[in-house]
Amino acid sequence: MFGKERDEMTAYLWKNSPLIMYAPSPDNIAYHYVKKTLSARFDRIIDRHMVIIEIFKTSIVRTEGKSDSRLNAESPRRLYLTENCRLEVVLIGKNGSLKLRQISILNLDEIYSVIDSMTMRQQ
Repeated sequence: MFGKERDEMTAYLWKNSPLIMYAPSPDNIAYHYVKKTLSARFDRIIDRHMVIIEIFKTSIVRTEGKSDSRLNAESPRRLYLTENCRLEVVLIGKNGSLKLRQISILNLDEIYSVIDSMTMRQQ
């Protein structure tokens, strides 16, 4: 991370593992499927100190389902997203590094496995 982008994401460093979801719009069908899947297993998300950040093509940013003006959509876009797809889910480690990228398909078991293998999780 660098510059202003780093500053905007530092609120999550060493506290949370951000799961950034990019979708073209809040009406996207794949996005709604991912939201439903995440909601059904929210206890596992909380247990792993994940924070869900939603970004749309229209620059709307939501953190934990609520509008979030603290985070500019361009910061995570520049740092982590490709936006060459309909849906993109990116897992960021507590140290701010990219840990996993999933495009169009959400595999929560893979996300949980990556988090569970992290050094901070095992301590």
